[in-house]
Amino acid sequence: MLLVVGQIGLSVVVITAAGLMLHSLYSLSRVNPGFRTDRIITAEVSLDAGACKQQGYCHAFFQELIERSRGIAGVENVALVDALPMTGADANYIYDPEGHPRDAKQGAMVAAGRKVSTSYFETIGLHLLRGRFLTDSDESGSSRAAVINQRMAESLWPGQDPIGKHILSVNDEKAPAVFVPDLASIVVGVVSNTHHASLAGNFDGGSLPSAGTKE
Repeated sequence: MLLVVGQIGLSVVVITAAGLMLHSLYSLSRVNPGFRTDRIITAEVSLDAGACKQQGYCHAFFQELIERSRGIAGVENVALVDALPMTGADANYIYDPEGHPRDAKQGAMVAAGRKVSTSYFETIGLHLLRGRFLTDSDESGSSRAAVINQRMAESLWPGQDPIGKHILSVNDEKAPAVFVPDLASIVVGVVSNTHHASLAGNFDGGSLPSAGTKE
């Protein structure tokens, strides 16, 4: 009798756990990730470290890859990104934003950072909320253009226009004594939020032109 009661109790626990798991999966299936998931094919392309030692080689390689891919029948658009959403491969973008001074003992702010080609936003279906997308004129990096998501804009500059604001990449360095706008990236656009590491929440995020950084 005790064995039967024990088996029934264990069955109830297993069934309850399974029900909760199915409910969680159903809830996640209804979450909008913030980007297109239909009619998109992704592929990872990696070059060995030696291939990029020659100045400009990697940039030229990927530009030719984009042009050839666009020539394939049925392809509407092609884009490059160093880390796709929901892959867990986001790089940390460590920065000081304009209007948020800090002393040397304070840590810098951290966001999910991506290097993207100019067609990335349209290809993945992100919505432009303010300003503009990156353009071919930003590719060299001389414009210091950056696009951030809505969450980042609202958390840094609530009630303000984020276009034209500066964000300074500090990596692992100590905060500069003086914020130098001429060395910082300039926010030129704000796009809709996406889920990055998981469907559980959104994160601050910024995107820089792929060729505007060191190869």
